[in-house]
Amino acid sequence: MVKHKLIMEFKEISGKTTLTRNFQTGSARILKPFYIGNCLITQIITIGAGIHAGDELEIEVNVGKDCHVILLNQSATKILKSENDEISMQFYNIYIDDNAILEYYPGINIPFEGSRFLQKINVYLSSSANFGFFEMWSMGRIERGEYLSFNCINNNLKIFKQSIPIYIENFSISQHTAKHIGIIGRFKYMISGVWTFLNLGENIEEHEDFILIYGTNHRGLAFIKGLSNSNFILAKRVIDLIDSWRNEKYLQSIPWYTMSSAFL
Repeated sequence: MVKHKLIMEFKEISGKTTLTRNFQTGSARILKPFYIGNCLITQIITIGAGIHAGDELEIEVNVGKDCHVILLNQSATKILKSENDEISMQFYNIYIDDNAILEYYPGINIPFEGSRFLQKINVYLSSSANFGFFEMWSMGRIERGEYLSFNCINNNLKIFKQSIPIYIENFSISQHTAKHIGIIGRFKYMISGVWTFLNLGENIEEHEDFILIYGTNHRGLAFIKGLSNSNFILAKRVIDLIDSWRNEKYLQSIPWYTMSSAFL
């Protein structure tokens, strides 16, 4: 097993969100952050072809009081073929302090044929902290004819507020069950997102190329779920919703397509 670790710490200094710690070992790295307005954008990159079988990536993010941080993956997360039944693993621990916001939009995950992947994301919010997140999953390397050819995906997201769980999402797809899961149907891409600060309204958008459902749960968190045969169309619709909120709050739009290829 090869372990990779990335630790980021952000603090408010002289009225500006500032990266104060960047510890990195192995393939997980970040590029130099930059500002859009008062928000600090940081890009996460993975050196090499992707996440190899047996790799364990641990990412820790600490967002201090009054900070606003946007994290983007620079490119798609590629989960490489498993050898000898080894699992590729990725673990996040995210801590957000009072009056701080972290928006994390990793983009698309692509499991290769025969891959095994486990991802766990734990988010810990203080009483007035906020968090936003969405990611996409491809059902394989579609252009290579590897639709539903991965071995298994296990994904877990938990959000805690003052140690109380306020959102839990799990999904598990294996090679044995994927082709019989009715909700995937004919679609090749899926998307899932959650925000503690957005108001998306409630709607079901059903088109020839995608189905999108969004609303607010009983705890007041906005959520979005979608399926599509085009990852670009799916991502663009969600990005439009986020940009609309940013415009309402007089925040600059995120330069999605110049900063990341994970949404293309």
